[in-house]
Amino acid sequence: MHVEVKELTPNVRRALESVGYGARDIQVTPAESVESGVAGGDGMRGFVLVLNLDTGASHTFNGSWGGVNIATPDNPVDSGSAHTGRIDIPANGAVIKGTRGYPRTFATIYANPQAFGRMLPSGEPAEELTEEEAQAIYCFAAIKGGEYRRDEMRRRNVTQATVDALVARGYLKRNRAGATQITTKGKNARTIRH
Repeated sequence: MHVEVKELTPNVRRALESVGYGARDIQVTPAESVESGVAGGDGMRGFVLVLNLDTGASHTFNGSWGGVNIATPDNPVDSGSAHTGRIDIPANGAVIKGTRGYPRTFATIYANPQAFGRMLPSGEPAEELTEEEAQAIYCFAAIKGGEYRRDEMRRRNVTQATVDALVARGYLKRNRAGATQITTKGKNARTIRH
């Protein structure tokens, strides 16, 4: 599930700011434990932030720039290190995992199922999407914009009227120039994965 960052608690927003997360929304996943390893890469370094949701206290572990490094072979954050392990998430806790660097900070929040409800906005009734609308949501969530997306929408028989209806209902948004992108509501409504 994706949640808009502005709807998260102040403690979680501060933790995200501390790692330089600047996207509009973030994926939140229930978990009782997570692996400590995060794959870095060229121009990136992995991080794991352990957060107490009640107090806001946190501790961040950083990987090496570029991933596993011969100079620091025992870093628990670098995937592939012999010292990666599992982090148990307490009932009032969350773990934020991701990468910093090029091109930006990417992250996912893993929250204990008991604390998961605190991270979610108030529930709104789910709306049923037609098959064509579900195909359109897939195209905007998974396919690069431009001709690639237009080709895939033609293959999946998605009409412009369907896209317009999704824009009107808030699943997609369109700027003045006509560029259309998926919203947080649209990401959460996605049912087709391939």
